[in-house]
Amino acid sequence: MKPANDAGIPGMTQHQLDVVRCKVHFHIDTPAERARMIAAIILPAVLGCAGLIYAGCVYEPPVSRVTIENCATACTTLRRLDCPEGKPTPKGAPCEAVCESNSELLEIVCVTQATSVEGVRLCNVRCRQ
Repeated sequence: MKPANDAGIPGMTQHQLDVVRCKVHFHIDTPAERARMIAAIILPAVLGCAGLIYAGCVYEPPVSRVTIENCATACTTLRRLDCPEGKPTPKGAPCEAVCESNSELLEIVCVTQATSVEGVRLCNVRCRQ
């Protein structure tokens, strides 16, 4: 007896084999399963697009009052120790403005507590004299 399907399985029609293949690969028997399949495809695409849209936004947290006061103290310390970082930049930006705009990168509290050039250097400030 010749099999009635392309897989060579006796007693199974081609239509029955196609239904089994569909269920094995896609598991879409009911409308609820179809909805889950669509959600599994669409939801990551939507979230991915939302991530790209959000990535285009730049959030700049406000500079806190503590940071402003700490920057003023740190710059005073740098000037007292004659560190060039306490002086205005070549373009004229004061130390305090540079400190506030880069506060997340600087160890401001460490600099405010330093009492010597060596102490400032421990705070990752070059202080080349």
